[in-house]
Amino acid sequence: MRVADWLTGDDREVAWRGDQRLMLSAMHRQVVALRQRLAAQPGSHWALCFDDSYRFCVALLACWYAGKTPVMPGHCRAALLDERQDRLDGVLCDMPLAVSL
Repeated sequence: MRVADWLTGDDREVAWRGDQRLMLSAMHRQVVALRQRLAAQPGSHWALCFDDSYRFCVALLACWYAGKTPVMPGHCRAALLDERQDRLDGVLCDMPLAVSL
């Protein structure tokens, strides 16, 4: 199955956040919006630092769609990301970070 096929089809639940149902159509819109932002950015290697698994999935799919290489650094401490800044072009995250890439 192609990645593009994952985001098509019926409007169905793909995740839950408490009592809130997260639908495929909303995920698709979020992936497309982030892909557009990523495509406009230089560089190819983007660190993904997420506590929320749904947001991680959105970022991962958007990276793939934009032709970027997602990097999972293992730890999302600012010091670790700063050490790897020569191998990273950007950071996508859902937490506050003070990183100087």
